[in-house]
Amino acid sequence: IKQDYLLVHASHVQAKEAMKSALQAQEAFRAEQLDSKEALEEAHAQLARQEEELVELRANRTTMIEAAKRINDLQVQVNEKDVQLCRKDEEIENLSRQLEQS
Repeated sequence: IKQDYLLVHASHVQAKEAMKSALQAQEAFRAEQLDSKEALEEAHAQLARQEEELVELRANRTTMIEAAKRINDLQVQVNEKDVQLCRKDEEIENLSRQLEQS
């Protein structure tokens, strides 16, 4: 009986140690899983921030393109006005010569 008790006790101690090791492994896994989950959540948050920034940059790009088009249109108008002014200056010079000659 004593020998049976010692065998059962040894088996019990071995099972207890195995359970303790399994519990430690489970806790390590949970900690690693938690770290992974937090890293994933942070990655999702960072991705969301980058998507918002990209939307803003695209909106700014569109605004800049529209502004560049408007500047180009205004430059064309300025050039046309310059041409008109040169023609008016020529007309004034011609009229001044005509007045001097008469």
